[in-house]
Amino acid sequence: MIVKQAIIIIMYNYFNNLISTYISNYSYIVLIVEHWGRSLLSIDIKILNSCYEISRNLLNWFLGKMDDSLYTLLFLIMANLLVEAICAIQKRISLEKFIFHSFTHKILILVLVSITNVLDIHIVKNGSILRSSTILYYLYNEGRLLLYNIDQLGLKIPSKLKDFFRSPHNK
Repeated sequence: MIVKQAIIIIMYNYFNNLISTYISNYSYIVLIVEHWGRSLLSIDIKILNSCYEISRNLLNWFLGKMDDSLYTLLFLIMANLLVEAICAIQKRISLEKFIFHSFTHKILILVLVSITNVLDIHIVKNGSILRSSTILYYLYNEGRLLLYNIDQLGLKIPSKLKDFFRSPHNK
């Protein structure tokens, strides 16, 4: 036990000195994960935070600001993928066909949202009418598709929920 702790401290100091020579003034958190007594993992929190910030900024540039309608669309896309996977398993559809159809469909929705975001920013330059209308259109379609897939699985759907997605013109 004492030998393990000594080896961990030596390795920590070695990695800390090694990384500190390349990147100065960063705080390090060393997580020691013992899996059969032989793992040491060093993670730089600032690098992880900067990677998160870069990816968040890229998504904000790609899809526009993360407002409630976009969060709702992303939630419906994920829920719909889950329900479609359950339907594919129940109908014994091949994995390749499911992945090709479902995932490409969902990715194309996000590509269309990003295209309308770029058009709003660079062509319209006032508001986000194209992006918002595209998101609302796909919210409606994804909601209807989700209810259809849930109905195919045999689960009873509340009438208020059916009425909400039945026709957007009646509102």
